[in-house]
Amino acid sequence: MASQNENINKNRRGLLEAARTLFWKHGIRRVTIQEICSEASVSKMTFYRQFTNKNEIAAQVLRDILEKGMGDYHRIMQQEITFAEKMQQVIMLKNESTNHISDEFVKDIYQQNQTELRAMIESYQHEISTEVRNDFAQAQQNGFIRQDVEIDFIMYMMDRLTRMILDEKLLALCGDSQQAIMEVTRFFFYGILTQQPT
Repeated sequence: MASQNENINKNRRGLLEAARTLFWKHGIRRVTIQEICSEASVSKMTFYRQFTNKNEIAAQVLRDILEKGMGDYHRIMQQEITFAEKMQQVIMLKNESTNHISDEFVKDIYQQNQTELRAMIESYQHEISTEVRNDFAQAQQNGFIRQDVEIDFIMYMMDRLTRMILDEKLLALCGDSQQAIMEVTRFFFYGILTQQPT
């Protein structure tokens, strides 16, 4: 027989998975607490035992996504393979992690007025950009990135290209946010490498 703690943890996991699924499809603003509860097959009372409001569960969903992304990036970069192969896997990871993402979700995250979510995104971006900068600097020393390209310029362009994902013309050109992310990522990484993955 499942203990009370096991049931609480199961309900929490179910709510987080339901929220992630709905946020991924429809964005954060359009999804209601009732819809999250229905998707997770739990009552509103159960929801409020776990989370204060929709913003709190949205923050936890986002935190889980960001932490998983960091962990996956670390695992790729620690492999004993070439830098080009690592970048290929990073692109594949980005493709998998953004597959079926809705334009509403991207817009809600990047255009979100809520301080907590914005601060979380900015903190994650700072942490990952520091790590990426160090990895790129090491790759440049090892001859995988052109020596005549400044690392700070690469980082600046990465930031600018990330912001381009919300550009309406780019979205129209690519068809959707997921394809725009992949086009920008492929263009950027394969544009700075001295060799292409085989």
